[in-house]
Amino acid sequence: MTVEGDTSSTAWWVLAEFHPFTTEVRGIPVGQIRKGWCKATEFRKELIPREFLFAGGEDAMEASQRSFAIEGQFDGSKTRQVALVGVYEECKGPRGRFVMILDLPTVGKPRIRLLGAFKTPHQYSALSLDDDQTITVWSCMDCDDFTMLKWDRKRQKFVWRPHPLTISRHAELALQPPYLQRFQIMQRHQRAAPHERRRRPCAARRSSRCCAAARRGHSRRRHRARRTAAGSARRSGDCREHAAPDGDS
Repeated sequence: MTVEGDTSSTAWWVLAEFHPFTTEVRGIPVGQIRKGWCKATEFRKELIPREFLFAGGEDAMEASQRSFAIEGQFDGSKTRQVALVGVYEECKGPRGRFVMILDLPTVGKPRIRLLGAFKTPHQYSALSLDDDQTITVWSCMDCDDFTMLKWDRKRQKFVWRPHPLTISRHAELALQPPYLQRFQIMQRHQRAAPHERRRRPCAARRSSRCCAAARRGHSRRRHRARRTAAGSARRSGDCREHAAPDGDS
């Protein structure tokens, strides 16, 4: 691990760069974890210099209730799993952080249940576990930058859950009147870059186009039905409305 910058003004985990040096993780060769990787190292406390980890006189990770690896039965089965984080390096050079969930069978090697990889020059990450078996992946020691993982019973797999702030924004928008929702959507569209507007028009504009097209289609169908009815009536002679006017009128 290398740290470049002033740690007195910036947290060390923001400046830290990790350099993987192993070719397997929990007995699984790197090439079997993901094609194109040459190195991958699981984070461990002994890889963090003590002057950073115990900067305040106590273990910062224990104080924040976070760890590099946590074990449990995250999918509700009898098989135990381990969630862990680390750093990887591609054969072409770029590095990033990864999060992995492994099955820990009583016999045989661990089996990969989930793998998430994110390219970044600063690879620090840690984990915490909630009471409902939600795994939170933190990209810092003391901030609100995190993502969440949880076992989905219906889909029978681990899924990434949206950030609570994202949910609250959508819920707040859904509770507003429809005209205010359209206004806010159009405002976001106006703030977007011109090339984004051309590529993907906003929802309000798409809905207005669809409504206009529907109105035109309904008008055409109604006009066609009137012409058909008038033609049928003219042929049967039952419609005086379309008969030719008398010359003496």
